[in-house]
Amino acid sequence: TETEQPIGAIKPNGSITSAILDTYYMTDYIIDKINMECECPLSSFRIKIRSYKDNNIWTDWKDIVIDSSGNVTTPVKFENTRYFQAVVEVLQNDTRVKINYIDVRRSDNDSE
Repeated sequence: TETEQPIGAIKPNGSITSAILDTYYMTDYIIDKINMECECPLSSFRIKIRSYKDNNIWTDWKDIVIDSSGNVTTPVKFENTRYFQAVVEVLQNDTRVKINYIDVRRSDNDSE
């Protein structure tokens, strides 16, 4: 949510992985939006998200494709999960990205 702490600090190159984010509710989720600060082309970085399942199992990292407003252009669904983690991979020198929050919604049996 908008009131939470930023997920990652601004970083000039490399990658940064967020802390584990808790939704407080186990269900299916769809990633809707990435609220971020970036004065750079979308091609200069990549965002990936994974989720935690029971029994110490993390899903594979899933690419999150966004538009210039941070809206996810291709829905990404995570099933039966509660925890998320994000990574930002910087692909060009001097790219600075700051993710403020990630909007998720319960999928409620969406067919996505």
